[in-house]
Amino acid sequence: MIKKVSKMSRLSRREKETLRKNLIIITVPILLIAIIILIVVLSKRTKNDNSVPDADKSGVILIYTIREEHTKEEAEEVVEVMKKRASLYSDYATVEYRNVGDIVVRIPMSTKGYNTNPLINMMSVKGEVYLFDENNNTTYTSGNRYFVLAKNKNIISAEALIEKNPEVDYDQVVLSFTLDEDRSERLMNGTADGRNDTFYIYLDGRQIGKAYVRDQVKDGTLKTYDIAEFDEAQRIADIMNSGSYPVDVDLAVTQVN
Repeated sequence: MIKKVSKMSRLSRREKETLRKNLIIITVPILLIAIIILIVVLSKRTKNDNSVPDADKSGVILIYTIREEHTKEEAEEVVEVMKKRASLYSDYATVEYRNVGDIVVRIPMSTKGYNTNPLINMMSVKGEVYLFDENNNTTYTSGNRYFVLAKNKNIISAEALIEKNPEVDYDQVVLSFTLDEDRSERLMNGTADGRNDTFYIYLDGRQIGKAYVRDQVKDGTLKTYDIAEFDEAQRIADIMNSGSYPVDVDLAVTQVN
């Protein structure tokens, strides 16, 4: 009986070891190349996920000019406020400061709906919010208690709502905003006697509403029902949430791609 012997079994131990080493030498580079290709593909996919989609390449370029002498810090603050406002309308909007005092805002065609007018209008608003008492003072005195009322930096959140107005007992648009811890505590102490108070809300020097207080304010939240349109209340809430420019800016150029 003749036994068939494979070529592998006929190889000597030294030959087998040499063949195994050669296979390793060939296989390792191939695996490394495959790993590198995989890394490149994944990095490109990640980059594409964070880039502007092809459908959003077109859009609007706005160039704003800082109207007055300003510091680098003031310019950076304007850019940060603009970024917050732009993010409300487009996931891919960019804001860039130029040394000549210009700020370039690029707004691609947004998947949220291509209507840049609300953003253009908001970008042009300085956004200074002040709260005055009924005597048009920025301070408020209640008995022996004294506290300074709020402006932008003291507002930690704002929102537009539809809710029942306790004064008239039916649903209305309401702009609600909450003060920071320090101003909330002062407001609570200042309204502890429960007397009727009226606070006036101003945006860039224009009165936009009144907040009526009938009881002690314990949560730092004030509301005004004087804004008729929900969209306008939402716009003001967005301005309150994004902050104000430390300097004035003007829209200088609008370019549509």
